[in-house]
Amino acid sequence: MRLGWAGKLAGTASFFAPLIWLGFSPLAITAAVATSLLYPFWLHPSFVEERSDVQIRCGLTTPLLSHNPLPVATHGDGDQGNG
Repeated sequence: MRLGWAGKLAGTASFFAPLIWLGFSPLAITAAVATSLLYPFWLHPSFVEERSDVQIRCGLTTPLLSHNPLPVATHGDGDQGNG
């Protein structure tokens, strides 16, 4: 489940607040947020047959060399598109 602390700094609540002003119930908004976090969980772990011509790489493909929470939260894989 990906619900990081960085969203709190970015103003996730301010993104959904206008929905309450438009008449959506807080329960409906909470359900929508929960569903949007849960739905990719079922899609992500898809099985792919191993191939002998492709080296298996697990975890980060580029090292994370910091203990600072900001770079940790915003660190990219560095190998986009090959996952």
